[in-house]
Amino acid sequence: MSTPRHRGPLAVVRPVEEIWGDYNRISDDSQNKARGEAGSGVARQGLDAAGAIALRGGVASKHYVEDDTSAFKQKRIMRFDPISGKERPVYRVIRPVWQAMLQDLRDGVITSAMVYDLDRMARDPRDLEDAIEVVEHFGATIYGVGGDIDLTTDNGRFAARLAVSMANKSSADTRRRVTRKHLALSTSGMPVGGPRPFGWSDDRLTLHPVESVHLRRWIDMSLHGASWSEIVMDSQTRGVTGTRGRPMVKSSLRQLLFSPRNCGYRMFHGEIVKVDGAQVVGQWETICTTDEWDALTSSRIIPRSQSTGLPRTAKYLLSGIARCGVCKSRMRGVRRRVGEKNYDSYVCPPRAEGGKQCVARNIAEVDRLVTDTLMEVKLPPAGAASASAGWDRQAALTSAEARLEGYVQDAARGKITDSMLYRMLPIIEEEISELQKVKAAWLQSRNQRMLATTTWDAATWGKLTVNQKRGALSAVILAVEIHPVEGVGRPFDPTKIKIVWRGEVS
Repeated sequence: MSTPRHRGPLAVVRPVEEIWGDYNRISDDSQNKARGEAGSGVARQGLDAAGAIALRGGVASKHYVEDDTSAFKQKRIMRFDPISGKERPVYRVIRPVWQAMLQDLRDGVITSAMVYDLDRMARDPRDLEDAIEVVEHFGATIYGVGGDIDLTTDNGRFAARLAVSMANKSSADTRRRVTRKHLALSTSGMPVGGPRPFGWSDDRLTLHPVESVHLRRWIDMSLHGASWSEIVMDSQTRGVTGTRGRPMVKSSLRQLLFSPRNCGYRMFHGEIVKVDGAQVVGQWETICTTDEWDALTSSRIIPRSQSTGLPRTAKYLLSGIARCGVCKSRMRGVRRRVGEKNYDSYVCPPRAEGGKQCVARNIAEVDRLVTDTLMEVKLPPAGAASASAGWDRQAALTSAEARLEGYVQDAARGKITDSMLYRMLPIIEEEISELQKVKAAWLQSRNQRMLATTTWDAATWGKLTVNQKRGALSAVILAVEIHPVEGVGRPFDPTKIKIVWRGEVS
């Protein structure tokens, strides 16, 4: 026997007996997790909800648990706009478990829900209106453990809307105070809470004895030409994981290496904090210098492959560096199978790709000759590469950034109009962008100059990745010409390999 329990225009047939569910939520469970008691808060709410349901003669058939989920913070999501027929960004509180419970109430999977109190149920007016909808139009019932929720009457809904509006304002006030506190901490260079940054100890000030060594090695690898894939492989080979125990991937490593924290810069809301136009330096120990960080992040503006003309990742040492001695085309490494054996060779590409298939030569023998020659030659002294102490246009970049900040501040104080501000911003932004590109190119060039003055030995060379070796070679070698050998099956002839150096060597 069933009877309608419907109060609105939609006919929904519900069973006479109530089918219960309970909803339990906590915004932040970090303190319980730190004590090894993760989920204990929502568990206590569940016990109280079970008692309140029992007083009404029921037992919860479904439990809806949403731990560590804010009922106030909004996230940017895409929603379909029926007017424009396109998706557009909107900001919403994301609570999938809450929405699942509401859908179960609409579908009759449960007919009644017990929540701990109104504050746990909703802090966003949209969420409250969704709850009112399922009560008013779908015949569902929502109770509070303390009996403080009544969405079945006009007065009860009015009181709930007032309470949620007050709770929403309280959350907004808390967010404003916390944001202001974090801003004050950021301008003083102090670290804040959140997950422990990789490379630093729990105090966020001193370097972690193990992680900092890994992070420093990856920075050095990147500065000396290693690809992201090679750095990922290094982390996996050494079994290094993030602070939450997850394996390193390319995106997480890029975030780690590009972090301004490494050189001491303080961040706030994704931007480097500045006071009077100068970057705020944090009070923690640093992993690298500001010059090294600038050189590392310059690859965001000008990819390092553009500074050398080489592919960013390669399997063979001289791919793109080796040139055909006949047609001068770039040679590439290939694996060819002859009979039962595989042969790795540098080959001149076919005519369709700009070559003439003039020459093919054993990769191992060519690589060995070029590497041994590099070990034997005397490169220019290191002082010649580091004679320039710094970029000569840094003052112009600093001045442009200060002018940009000045115009923004003048607009905020009412000294200039918005019209004047937005006429000036594109001009200064373009100036800053061009100066940043010039600086990035200079940093790339400086890296190449430093590599060109590095004296290599077999032990050090053997520790480098393929891309690091290629970067070191391209810094001192313009090309390796491979000339044909007369006859078939003749032994390797080193005189048919010509190295074209970038500068004078002895």
